[in-house]
Amino acid sequence: MRLSDRFVDLVAEGIDIAIRLGDLKDSSLIRRYLGQTRFVLCASPAYLKAYSTPSTPHDLVHHNCLRYVFDGQPVPWDFLIDKTWQTVSVSGTFNSDNGGALKNAAIAGLGITRLLSFQVQEEVQQKQLELLFPEQLPPGLVVQAVFTHQRNLSPRVRIFLEFLTTYCTKVLV
Repeated sequence: MRLSDRFVDLVAEGIDIAIRLGDLKDSSLIRRYLGQTRFVLCASPAYLKAYSTPSTPHDLVHHNCLRYVFDGQPVPWDFLIDKTWQTVSVSGTFNSDNGGALKNAAIAGLGITRLLSFQVQEEVQQKQLELLFPEQLPPGLVVQAVFTHQRNLSPRVRIFLEFLTTYCTKVLV
């Protein structure tokens, strides 16, 4: 098992199955729909108490925002404001290409982060993180398992795919 947020080449790297989020461009891969996730913006109660809860997405420019980095660039934060999608230019002291690191930094009270719902579901339920602007965030991403061929899947890969399908129906929105 490899855990990485980077885009992997299944054939070149000898990987049996991968989980991909969003639209897939490579039509040669076989896909199994696992569910849909949504974006969430969250911070710890301690951070919000210390630095105040932003009233609007534009207030985020005055906060320490913990940003996800993809292909070397921070991913923009878009919000539905006045019925149009607008990018709010946020900045902060911590960027990462790993959602777990961003979640842990938010729990530690370092700032506000934007992640996917399944990444923080438990922490929100346990009140370690609070959601901000849930109705103003972009729609979520499709979650799919991808693999190169279906005929010769090993029994362990088939079982793992069945597990993924069952598990994801419980945790994805």
